[in-house]
Amino acid sequence: MRFIRRAPLVLVLVLVAACGLYSFLRSYPERRNCPMESLLLDESAFPKANKVTRGQPVSPDKYGPRQSVAVAYYFDGDSALLLIWRYPRRFWSVHAFNRYQAIWLGIGGPNAWPDAPDTITYRSAIADDYRIGCRNIDGLLRCRALVRYEEYLVRLYVAVSPGALERGEINPLLRAIDEKMAACLNKPLPPQ
Repeated sequence: MRFIRRAPLVLVLVLVAACGLYSFLRSYPERRNCPMESLLLDESAFPKANKVTRGQPVSPDKYGPRQSVAVAYYFDGDSALLLIWRYPRRFWSVHAFNRYQAIWLGIGGPNAWPDAPDTITYRSAIADDYRIGCRNIDGLLRCRALVRYEEYLVRLYVAVSPGALERGEINPLLRAIDEKMAACLNKPLPPQ
């Protein structure tokens, strides 16, 4: 008799557990046919006037996602650092995006990086979350972009002098990242 009274409660608990398991399994990322290093930029993304030297790719975060790659680029005395992380679950990349907005861009704090200047016009059409901030420090324009594509989180840091990579010329770097991610995620990228 007791079991009959508890049967609806047991049934509800089993249904909740099944829904939770389904949700957990559904959030696991698809298998992708794009190695992490294939997402790095090549020289064609940078202005033609610059000679680009690419550092060796490294895995930047021992305690972070299972798949990650980072590389530094040097051109005419300026530099860029590109970090790409792939998280095992999309919701982890959402959490990481929100966390890095606060840590890396200072969003919500007294030292927040200002939004990008008007000359940086590129905005991703395929990213799930997108944030860019720039400030002038010691005569260099320093820009930080934080972009989330499904389970991927991309961080781009660019430090440029006025003579090498003008503010508007950061746009091709942002577009090149989008092109790599669009190919990886099988998403169409609108023409420029």
